[in-house]
Amino acid sequence: MTLLFIKEGVIPVKSRTLDYKEFLLKEIPYGEEWMGIYFDKKKIGYAQTSINPHSRGFIISNRARLFLSMLSQDIEVDIDGYSIIDKEYKLRSFSFNLLSSFHKMRIKGVRKEDRLFLSIRTGGEEIKRCIPFQEDCFLEDLITPFRRFPQLSYGKEYTVNIIDPLSLSTGTATLRVIKRERITFKDEVKDVMVVEVDYKDISIKSWVTDEGEVLRCETPLGLIMVKETELEQREFEHQVGSQRFDLIKAVSVPSNIIIKSPKKTTFLKAKVLGVDLSRYKIADSRQKVFRNTIEISTSSFPATSSLSLPIFSHKEFLKSTPFIQCKNERIIEMSKKIVNQEKNAYLAVKRLLNWISRNIEKGPTISIPSALEVLRKRTGDCNEISCLFTALSRASGIPTKICVGLVYHGDAFYYHAWCKVFVGKWLDIDPTFNQMMCDATHIKFAEGDDVIQTEIIGLIGKLRIEILDYKTEI
Repeated sequence: MTLLFIKEGVIPVKSRTLDYKEFLLKEIPYGEEWMGIYFDKKKIGYAQTSINPHSRGFIISNRARLFLSMLSQDIEVDIDGYSIIDKEYKLRSFSFNLLSSFHKMRIKGVRKEDRLFLSIRTGGEEIKRCIPFQEDCFLEDLITPFRRFPQLSYGKEYTVNIIDPLSLSTGTATLRVIKRERITFKDEVKDVMVVEVDYKDISIKSWVTDEGEVLRCETPLGLIMVKETELEQREFEHQVGSQRFDLIKAVSVPSNIIIKSPKKTTFLKAKVLGVDLSRYKIADSRQKVFRNTIEISTSSFPATSSLSLPIFSHKEFLKSTPFIQCKNERIIEMSKKIVNQEKNAYLAVKRLLNWISRNIEKGPTISIPSALEVLRKRTGDCNEISCLFTALSRASGIPTKICVGLVYHGDAFYYHAWCKVFVGKWLDIDPTFNQMMCDATHIKFAEGDDVIQTEIIGLIGKLRIEILDYKTEI
């Protein structure tokens, strides 16, 4: 589970890079910690981290359980994994498992010198990848909550190299002690450091004792983690009822105007507040940007203007990825069956959309989207459906991207994923809503491959939308 979810005016001293040794090197590093997970003051789950001796050095084990409601459907998420840290305090191997509703995935990694060899099990098949490994890298989900933070000094800045096996990328987290304060925690007065961790546009604030013990973590997403006991988690599991926290509604963005027929919207003008638009890939032929204002217009595209299959341009969006497995035999076979002998790319997209609409059950899901898994289970939400569509479309020779952003529904904007296909021109299409042309309430913030969803995490809890004008077709 990705748990990496600093005070103004502090001038940092020269940055220093931390490694596992500084997090683990304590007189007695072994033991376990339990954290309750809260959203909007309601408990939604817990996380456990334990550190124990291993023949090669240390084994760090993580487990998290979440009990949620998504669009009135109860969902339980089970995440567990471990990392082996050798006696030189270097990451040697790891395992990550996710079980959610009807979806499951396992990722294993083994380090050999400066390479990390990955095995991804999803959709009943195993995918292998190899990526560069930077010295002194942490696995992404093991920074917070650690049993202990290392010794940190006020005013200094520290960095931690992070590797994310899901996006096959590396990054850097920045740590700073921004102040010291005295707090009351569980009826005890404690002197603590307030540590801020910045990573992927998210700032995590942690309250840490001088011994490095993490008492509380807060993120701008509204997610809060509080140090608790194992007994409290066991009691929580027994008390979980049907009135669960609705995650999708909680992170939605309220609208100042009710749009009566959003699927028929052809034009939208809105102010985007709370975020810096220059950090996102907003502008394209459909979506115009004027400082903090966006204008979105739909337009028609005649099938007679379409290219014929296969299309050889934009080759980067014809490639297979660990989760968009467009070169897999099952994906290729299904794509051929759906498209049949159709050579017009536009009409082939229509065939794919109609097949997904008829054959994939739509429902809220928490998972790492995988085209093979969705094809096998025949169920998923907008992320899973967009992932499957992209794989099928690329397999038929149509350059395809995944787009992420917001879409209007009911009385608010909800985080959503859809697709963009190149058929002579890039067209935004929505396989979840079976829209050959996305309506104008689709507001894009990023586009690309299967891991693009991580680029909009920083919007949650900050973004505000003010509709200035809209038009619907008559």
